[in-house]
Amino acid sequence: MLHDPARRDARAGARRFPHRLHHGERPHGVLDRYQRGFATSDDGQEMPELFDQRIETWLQLHVEAFAELGGVIETVVPDNLKAELKAPSEPGPRPYVIVIPIRKDAEWWSLSQEQRAAMMQEHTEASLPYHKTVKRKLYHSTGLGDLDFITYFETSRLEDFHSLILALEKVKEFRHNRRFGHPTLLGTVRSLEEIIEVLAQ
Repeated sequence: MLHDPARRDARAGARRFPHRLHHGERPHGVLDRYQRGFATSDDGQEMPELFDQRIETWLQLHVEAFAELGGVIETVVPDNLKAELKAPSEPGPRPYVIVIPIRKDAEWWSLSQEQRAAMMQEHTEASLPYHKTVKRKLYHSTGLGDLDFITYFETSRLEDFHSLILALEKVKEFRHNRRFGHPTLLGTVRSLEEIIEVLAQ
C-alpha cells in the first residue's frame, strides 16, 4: 500500500536515481543495460553503475527503487531464509538414507496459498539448524498411491535427523500430516560397484 508522506520523501531521492524508463522502451532493455553494468541518465547518456554487497548500498538501492515507484510499502522484511538454505553443507560422506512418505489431510488443501506458505515458512525456520548436516529433498508424488510427498534425507548424524524430526513435529504444518512415514525406510548409501557385489553374493 502506497502512502503520500513517503511518496514526498521518496521524491527527494528520485533526483539522484540515474535511470528513467523512456516512452516506448521495453523493460527488458532496461534490465539488459543493468546486467551490462550501465544505467541511463535523463539525457539518454549511458553511465557506469557500480554495485557492491555493503548494507549501505542495499538500503540505498531500495530508497531509489521506492522513489521510482512513487512511495513505499508499509513494511520491508528482508528474507534471509533462501541465503541460509543455499549455504554449503558440511563436507564428508553421508552414509545414512531415510525416506519418509507424507500425506496431507483435506484441511491442508482447503487452506489458501498464503496460509500454506506461512506454515511452510515456520517449517523452514525450524529445519534451518540442521540443513548443513542433514541433506534433504522433497518430491511431489501425486499419483503414487495416496501419497502427496516423498521426503528424502541423507546424513552422517542420525542424532541430528532425530532432532530435526522433533523440531518439525512442533510446527503447525505438521498437524496436517494425515500420514507421516508408515513405512519409514532407513538404509545406507552404497556405490554401484558395492551394490553389484552385494547382489552377486
